Amino acid sequence: MTMKLSLSRRFAKPVILGLAVLTLVLTVFGRSPALAVTPLHYTDLKFSPAPEITVPDFTRFELKNGMKVYLMEDHELPLVGGSVTVYTGDRLEPDTQVGLASIVGEVMRSGGTLQHPPDVLNQILEQRAASVESGIGTDSGSAGFSALTEDLDEVFGLFAEVLRQPAFPQEKVDFSKNQTRGGIARRNDNPADIANREFQKLIYGAESPYARTVEYTTLDNIERKDIVDFYKTYYHPNNMLLGIVGDFEPAKMRSLIESQLGDWQPDPNAAAFQDRSRLPAVAQAKQGGIFLIDQPQLTQSNVLIGHIGGKLSDPDYAALSVLNEVMNGFGGRLVNEVRSRQGLAYSVYAYWSARFDYPGVFIGGGQTRSDATVPFIKSTLAELQKFALRPLPLQS
Repeated sequence: MTMKLSLSRRFAKPVILGLAVLTLVLTVFGRSPALAVTPLHYTDLKFSPAPEITVPDFTRFELKNGMKVYLMEDHELPLVGGSVTVYTGDRLEPDTQVGLASIVGEVMRSGGTLQHPPDVLNQILEQRAASVESGIGTDSGSAGFSALTEDLDEVFGLFAEVLRQPAFPQEKVDFSKNQTRGGIARRNDNPADIANREFQKLIYGAESPYARTVEYTTLDNIERKDIVDFYKTYYHPNNMLLGIVGDFEPAKMRSLIESQLGDWQPDPNAAAFQDRSRLPAVAQAKQGGIFLIDQPQLTQSNVLIGHIGGKLSDPDYAALSVLNEVMNGFGGRLVNEVRSRQGLAYSVYAYWSARFDYPGVFIGGGQTRSDATVPFIKSTLAELQKFALRPLPLQS
């Protein structure tokens, strides 16, 4: 069943008011001879056979401590980059401490390491045009580095320090929390942000880890000890995947990895973090309806329509990915019909957004003027129903 979320200055019209205006400016200088050529019908176009898909050669190995490593050489440029994926995520933080994981991921890098304070770490990296970053999202943590080949040993050593020895200084924790408080104070400034935030709650439920939001109260419950404890719980070598691509010799790269990360002790409980059966359950909270948030000071609308979606393992993933391309962008079916032909939208879109180990969403919508909101909703729904009820026609 379809779900609609909207904001309106008149409750008779289900709208989400927004401030988005999409303008296209086309400038033509002269008349090119190519423009005079009659374009071929798509049935007359001739294409070469599609090339075979080849997976680049890579090396995979596992350190004695359980860290899985993937290496792929690329000698086109004297650069090396790598990233770590950690089995964690803000969906695993306590309900009373929403925002905890995000702060952990931020201060891991911004707070420096036990050997290199933040300013020293920043200076070393800037002098070498290198970077080391970290963060935690909904379903995983990450850290990455990039460096010139000649600086690889030093930069990778700093990267390993950030992973293994983050300092989490109190002043950086306080700074991150204050920034988050500022974000809370400003989060209702943008109507589109309001719509997206509330729509996620309608789909997953207000208390779901996939829709809950950080609040002043949950932020106040976070202390430095909680940050250190969260880090110590999930950041272990046997709870990580490391991938590196670039200009290196595999044997030397493996030796460097083992020297910097090989003596990191594993956690015997790490396998439990990777058990997908322990993840938060997902079910659509609202099975249908029209929902609105009144913003009477606005004269434009932001409309969202959708329902719970699928995973990357869905057997229809490829077909739905193609459908995303057909529906969206200039030349896409929604833009051609709702925006260009009917003139009902500044922007219009719909896409199937899958996730790795939990259902994503199918979401459609766009921005329009207030008095066109109801026709916009009807037109968008009509186009979506065409995709759902009959095969996609092969025509422009």
